[in-house]
Amino acid sequence: MLTLRKRRAEYLYRAMFGEPAYDMLLGLYVAEGDERPMTAALLAEIAGAAQSSAARWIEYLVAKDLIHRERHPTHKRASVLKLSCRGRDALDRMFGAMFEALCDVWA
Repeated sequence: MLTLRKRRAEYLYRAMFGEPAYDMLLGLYVAEGDERPMTAALLAEIAGAAQSSAARWIEYLVAKDLIHRERHPTHKRASVLKLSCRGRDALDRMFGAMFEALCDVWA
């Protein structure tokens, strides 16, 4: 899903797709199986957002209980960001609804 979103810019203009919070959620969703800790800097890179903009969106996502912070395993001053149960459930339900809609179109 994240790869497909990024490929939109091959056909249209990247400026049309300014949804860093959504890209951050997708990045966290994809990264759940990885061993690599997801930091604010990595989320900013995934979303193609400036650090300051990413920080504001991260605060918003934390406040909405879609993601949460944990201590970084090796860096005392850094945090690891993960999807909350609520965030994962919301994305799972959304992907399910998207899949059903696509199946209806192709049926």
